[in-house]
Amino acid sequence: MRPHKSFLIPFAAVLLILVVAATVESNSGVKESAAPAEKPNASDVANAIAIIRDKWVRELHDKHLDQIVAHYAPDASFLSPSGGRFTGPTAIRGLFKTVMDTVTSELTLHSIVTESSGDLAYDSGDYAETLVPMKGGPDQHFQGDYLIVFKRQKDGKWLIVQHTWTFAGTDIIPKTN
Repeated sequence: MRPHKSFLIPFAAVLLILVVAATVESNSGVKESAAPAEKPNASDVANAIAIIRDKWVRELHDKHLDQIVAHYAPDASFLSPSGGRFTGPTAIRGLFKTVMDTVTSELTLHSIVTESSGDLAYDSGDYAETLVPMKGGPDQHFQGDYLIVFKRQKDGKWLIVQHTWTFAGTDIIPKTN
């Protein structure tokens, strides 16, 4: 049995309305949302952080001031072992310029843990550093712990937002095993 023409016309009209409505919703973005950018997995983040960490150490040694400062977010803070807080690119630049004008850093970082969640990641470990004075004098040897907190920017780049160091042997709280 053939469908009656009077039935096909309203059916075709309803179908046309549904197709047009679906197309309008799809193009307007009201009902559809863009697929979220794929988030890197934990090992990808850990690898990216390791690359930044190693690059940072080389740039400090080679006295590449602009490259060091470029690793920090505009509102980043560097917390020194002596308790100083250097916030923002001008203060961080001044800190590293003083360091680079005064000593050459022979630094080794040993990462113990790198973790991430969403757009935040951190790298924590210990370090050994020898500071070689630019104007002569004895080398200074330090060791301690570090913590670097990173935030993924809208462009996907990881930047340092908090960076801190400690000196071993200056704890007032006894260490326990």
